[in-house]
Amino acid sequence: MAAFSVFHGATFKVLGIGFLALLMLIPLSMVQSLVSEREGRAHEAAGQIASRWGAAQSVAGPVLVVPVKTWPMRNGQQVIAESNEFRLPDTMSFSAELKPDMRRYGMYS
Repeated sequence: MAAFSVFHGATFKVLGIGFLALLMLIPLSMVQSLVSEREGRAHEAAGQIASRWGAAQSVAGPVLVVPVKTWPMRNGQQVIAESNEFRLPDTMSFSAELKPDMRRYGMYS
């Protein structure tokens, strides 16, 4: 009868596979770290682009500013009070045409 070798047993093979699986977790974690860093940089670049080029815009119509003078009585004397009245239109319509432009944002472009 041949001598039984420890290296040919099922226990050794299972332990070897487990060790190799644990060893493969190192490059896996390195790749996951790289992917998360790249995703963070992509979100950061998108935020910078949005803040520089795509900020919120407000469209306002014409405002008519009318200077107004009144002569109220204060303490028995007539004084001049100046103020401004702001007149806005009751209705307003706009027509606009947007022309999107493809831009590049990166280190090498």
